Amino acid sequence: MTGGEDMRVIFNGNTPFTRIMPPEEDSSLKGHSRVVNCLRYSNDNTRIASVGGDKMVRIYDGKSGQCLLEQANVHDGAIYACSWSTNDEFLLTSSADGTVKLLRIPSRESLSDGKIECVHSWNVSDVQLENLHEGITADAAAVPNKIPAGGIQLSCAFCNGQPVSVGVNGQITILPLPPGVLGGGTTTKEIILSGHQTAITSFATDTQLSTLYTGDIDGIICRWDVTSGKASRVVRPDGDSNTLYGKVQGGAITALGYAPTSGTLLSIGWDDKLRICSPDAGRMVAHREIKLESQPNAMSISRKDVGIIVTVDGLIVVTGGELVSKLIPISYGALSVCVSPTSNIACVGGDDNKIHVYSVKTDGSDGTLEEIEVLDGHLRHVHCLQFSLDGSVLASADTKDICVWDSANNFVPIIKKNMWCFHQQRITSMAWSPNGKLLASCGMDDNIFLWNIDKKMKRVNYPFAHQGGCTKIVFLDNDKIMTAGNDGCVCQWNVKKDIMTKFK
Repeated sequence: MTGGEDMRVIFNGNTPFTRIMPPEEDSSLKGHSRVVNCLRYSNDNTRIASVGGDKMVRIYDGKSGQCLLEQANVHDGAIYACSWSTNDEFLLTSSADGTVKLLRIPSRESLSDGKIECVHSWNVSDVQLENLHEGITADAAAVPNKIPAGGIQLSCAFCNGQPVSVGVNGQITILPLPPGVLGGGTTTKEIILSGHQTAITSFATDTQLSTLYTGDIDGIICRWDVTSGKASRVVRPDGDSNTLYGKVQGGAITALGYAPTSGTLLSIGWDDKLRICSPDAGRMVAHREIKLESQPNAMSISRKDVGIIVTVDGLIVVTGGELVSKLIPISYGALSVCVSPTSNIACVGGDDNKIHVYSVKTDGSDGTLEEIEVLDGHLRHVHCLQFSLDGSVLASADTKDICVWDSANNFVPIIKKNMWCFHQQRITSMAWSPNGKLLASCGMDDNIFLWNIDKKMKRVNYPFAHQGGCTKIVFLDNDKIMTAGNDGCVCQWNVKKDIMTKFK
């Protein structure tokens, strides 16, 4: 059975598919007055349900295709999906009005005289709005008086007997069953599952490596509990959050940085703004924003809360979530940055194939940069930089080569070009293990590599790590890494066995 934008539901026979005319006069041309969005067979194949943009639910005979029952205005908006319960007694529907309904459908024998009964209705958009503002002071004028665009429920299904709904904002809501219906289910409260729908461009971790923050090209930031894998979205207590899309930035997020001293999360994006997120009611909330003079492309924050923001026109010094310098012009195009975790040294990679080393001064309220050295070791643009946790070693990368420098000894080269050179496309991120022995790298070629500073000629390779490219990587401990990619996924890897086998 098929339904489409022509508002028809057509019953087709076995292959080769041929149209079967119902007993009534061409009823396939009648019924729905708007697009048919979803068709579902019951589990016993005796009935078929259809829903559409006309807010109507229709039930058909599973063998003949004859329409046996219909009910209009089941929802206040277009119905996008439906799903049968395991016992075929109930039909779950999701709608543009932000609600999900549980409908009792008469048995096949009593369909002609029966009526569709709404057993329960969940207002999912309201649940998500309440979750958004729980414990947070928000502008009362920003609370919407209509269904938020992100609250539209696009899909629904029964998962292990539990109703589940998916919204246009990408959030999955597990719904509690009413008492006495289908065994009552396993939960008594709505559970909201969050994540990303688009490419993840950046992430940051707290100093305990227990919380991970990820940002994507839609401007959404997720906060992940590393142990449980559960995520919640960083929110803004204003009108933008009330769309329920959860966008913190007005455009793609280009970098995230965690400031451990103040416990704040800093975010920059293509809306040319720096946003400062701070803890509030157990969550991270973007309470403040600062307009930047130029579009930001990269950022690095040290353990001392001293950071550098790279823009298309220059560099900006930031301390404790506050700008302490105006835009500092430079003679090259800056592409990457990393601030030493233990000193006032910052390194900036450029389109001149060089690494510019700066001394960062933040005396009083003014921040200045003094270039003290230029490192020349790459043949291509320097896209990525990463200090070890003790600041003694610096790794730099382009589209092929990874170089390692002894930052504690005047940046003497340890690994030169053409040694660690097995990436095929731009290297996007690197991370040092806590013991400083291993370096992990990832790139747009979907590959992850592990390198050992003591075993320079050996490596571990994980191909096809993320479809479309791996964008970020971090060590959780000496045996585990976490990665993110353009596929919108966050993955945790246990590499202990491979490390012991390859680098023994």
